[in-house]
Amino acid sequence: MNRTSEFKKLIQQIKEHDGEADTFLEAKVKPSVLRIIRNHRLTYQEEDLWQEIRTQVWKKIDTCLADSEDCLKNWIRSITYHHCRNVLRSEKRAPVLLQYCSETEDRVHAGASDSSLADQELKKTLDRALKNRFERTVIELRYVYDYTPTEIAQKLQKSINTVNTSLLRAKKHLRTYLLDSHQQRQQILLHKERQRV
Repeated sequence: MNRTSEFKKLIQQIKEHDGEADTFLEAKVKPSVLRIIRNHRLTYQEEDLWQEIRTQVWKKIDTCLADSEDCLKNWIRSITYHHCRNVLRSEKRAPVLLQYCSETEDRVHAGASDSSLADQELKKTLDRALKNRFERTVIELRYVYDYTPTEIAQKLQKSINTVNTSLLRAKKHLRTYLLDSHQQRQQILLHKERQRV
């Protein structure tokens, strides 16, 4: 890697949180970072995100392989893009977590008007199939929002064994419910067919 002495100095200044590095970040990097934030429609938390991204740059600067200012800017843009994407993902998951909180238990379906018809149908099916609120939440987090069992355990502040057991029970209840409803449909169709004859 052929870094100029001036560029090496800039990298060192970023590592040390030097004022000149802050000037570089504010003047040459921040405008493009803010553009990425706006493109992700996260303008309501622009300054917070900028601070989080700066912190990530400071933490990860040792892994940076850039050998010029332009490469460094691209590296920071990449960090920004991934950070914004992760923020959006976590915001999409947040309403589900609120449903399990005991403080918001009464307001679980407040945002139902915003959800699509498929989401509403899924929720109805889960409500009918799973009477246990915790099992419903765990299944939804796992299979609708793609959380891993470890992430679910952390978010709900439960042990991984509790989450895995709840997943197994919930899958068993769902399987039973779906088989029963399928058999009922088959019986109804058979009954209608017999009435025609």
